[in-house]
Amino acid sequence: MRVLVIDDDPLTRRLLVSILVRDFRASTMEAEDGVQGLALLGSEPFDLVLLDLEMPLLDGEGVLTAMRASPELRTVPVVVLSGVREDHRVRGV
Repeated sequence: MRVLVIDDDPLTRRLLVSILVRDFRASTMEAEDGVQGLALLGSEPFDLVLLDLEMPLLDGEGVLTAMRASPELRTVPVVVLSGVREDHRVRGV
């Protein structure tokens, strides 16, 4: 399984990658913002994306919108992770 972790917090990325590799033997790549994440998504196939909502340059909602607009990326499963307030809602674009 190939997983892309898109999160601006390096500690969170390291923790997620560690769990994915150790427990699921996943092959992982990391992106520190949505722009970098979309570039990686456009260059390589992934089976799953772990996506933070609050990031600089392009936030998680922007990444989801771009993915759902792309015929190649619209079916890639995405798990949204965030430490934002409880009242924050994500549109399932």
